[in-house]
Amino acid sequence: MSSVDSPSGRSGSSTRPPVPPGSSPLPHNGVSAEARVRWITDALHRLTGRPAAAVRLRGGVVRVTVRIEAPGASGELTLAVIRVLARGDRFGHTSKAGWERLWAEVDQAPESKAPLL
Repeated sequence: MSSVDSPSGRSGSSTRPPVPPGSSPLPHNGVSAEARVRWITDALHRLTGRPAAAVRLRGGVVRVTVRIEAPGASGELTLAVIRVLARGDRFGHTSKAGWERLWAEVDQAPESKAPLL
């Protein structure tokens, strides 16, 4: 992962979703951005045990974030969280002393006014 400036203006570690061996990139065709945001938010909550928050940013982007404090997570849990984050258009993390904040961004159509959750 590399440090980049995201469309939201925040910097941190970011990457395009990885493609696990033997699979193809996740298709988003036919699935609304709002449905993807709801799915990512719910799945991160279930996996981490912490509520995830969805915030609308400039440029029609919704960022879903969740705070984690589990540095010794199993490989299976880590892979599951990465698969959830890969449902976004971009994802990454920011680090603070003692905890990490994971995020995924989902691009919205500019005319979209639908509620996030």
